[in-house]
Amino acid sequence: MKSENAEVLAQLLLDKHQLERELRTDDITGLGNLRALRESLAARQGTRYGLLFIDIDYFKQVNEAHGHLAASGVLRDFGVMLGSLAASHGEKAYRYAGDEFVLILEQNLDTLMERAESLRRFVEARLFKVDGHQGKASLRITVSIGGRLSEADEAFEKILSDADKALFEAKRKSRNAAVAYSA
Repeated sequence: MKSENAEVLAQLLLDKHQLERELRTDDITGLGNLRALRESLAARQGTRYGLLFIDIDYFKQVNEAHGHLAASGVLRDFGVMLGSLAASHGEKAYRYAGDEFVLILEQNLDTLMERAESLRRFVEARLFKVDGHQGKASLRITVSIGGRLSEADEAFEKILSDADKALFEAKRKSRNAAVAYSA
């Protein structure tokens, strides 16, 4: 009887850990989701870090030309690529919402924006495969990126907001660009 109870308890604990993991993981990209991002940023309170807010340019056109399932495939592939690149640099990637992503980095502003530009060029050069309304195709996407370096005493909501402002400046400016936040 004790053995059965131990097995049931072990399975319940495994199920609980799996559920907790699923609550913090985006189901399309496999990256951390908004909940995981907020938890990570809250845990960094009082430290310095860099944040890149990334948006896929003209993503609505991918939906319209190839369909939502194909566009979800692009999001998945982009998320896998971003997660892999982030992990190779000791960074963490999250899907913020829709076609917006966030990278958290341990950098100064110069290297933060060098990293943003490197990421922008990498994405621009990559082909993404789609199988949509018009059949199989390869397409190129570009990203706009807003960067912000935190100060030790700032709230993460302010850092996210400022990086988002820089992102919109990159989109307003030309798209396929990386812009650092400036007050």
